Amino acid sequence: MTLITLLIALTVERFLGSLQDYRRFDWLLAFARWVAAKAEKRAWLDGPLGVLLVLGPPAVVVGVLQALFAGSLVLSLLFALVVLIYCFGPRTFYDQAKSLVDALDRGDEEAARWYLEQLLDRRPAPDEPLPKAASEALFIALCDRLLAVVFWFAVLGPLGAFLWRASSELSKGCAAPEVGCGTPQGGLAAAWRWLYFVLGWVPARLTAWTFAALGSFMDARERCRRMQEDGEHHWTDPNEALLACAGCGALRLPESEETMEMRGGWAVCQSLELVRRSILAWLVVIAVLTLWGWAS
Repeated sequence: MTLITLLIALTVERFLGSLQDYRRFDWLLAFARWVAAKAEKRAWLDGPLGVLLVLGPPAVVVGVLQALFAGSLVLSLLFALVVLIYCFGPRTFYDQAKSLVDALDRGDEEAARWYLEQLLDRRPAPDEPLPKAASEALFIALCDRLLAVVFWFAVLGPLGAFLWRASSELSKGCAAPEVGCGTPQGGLAAAWRWLYFVLGWVPARLTAWTFAALGSFMDARERCRRMQEDGEHHWTDPNEALLACAGCGALRLPESEETMEMRGGWAVCQSLELVRRSILAWLVVIAVLTLWGWAS
């Protein structure tokens, strides 16, 4: 059931085109803004209780529907497909990745930076070489948009996929001052970042191990080790820093800015190819585990 749902959902995501107009989380961000406004006068809301108040009601609805439809194979499949496709995104990963690579190929730096910002849902580090930033953004977005959703869907079903996407959207939304979801340094925003980090801890490491297994394992391990020892990286989220280091290390991408600029087009194309192989590897592993479960 899980494998069939994932295959259908990934096929729809790949070939149906952009679905961002149908899978927006503005309603949840609006609720989070309302709670953040109340938290200014009620300190007990400015933290984990505020997170529970925002995320609890929709999560309960998804969980109840998941339990109600569990007795019907058709309804369960349709509900899982709707939730899974809704949680892949909000923008289409494949379209944005391809647009980013095309912009770099034709030398349109302004368009490439715009697509890079859209892929990450925020502005990248301004002092980072564009090809390196694009490669790292592909690795991070792969986990955030697809593989983490797949992981939590495999663990908790539609409820898991929803919890991940909601935590991702709210963490990014509360980190942006223009969204108005409290202050980026407030307790509510910190609680969202903590939830996003906790839910992303396992998927990020599984994705990093996938990069290492499909590329140069020792180089990926060494680069991640040096990053952890130095404690310095332009990605503030530890999970994102790990994904960036593991992906670049697995492909043996040059660390110097001059070399990276010279081999920029090649590096980004190789990064996109690693992303594609990683998705395929996850599907193969899930298929093997599914067949093993049927056989046993």
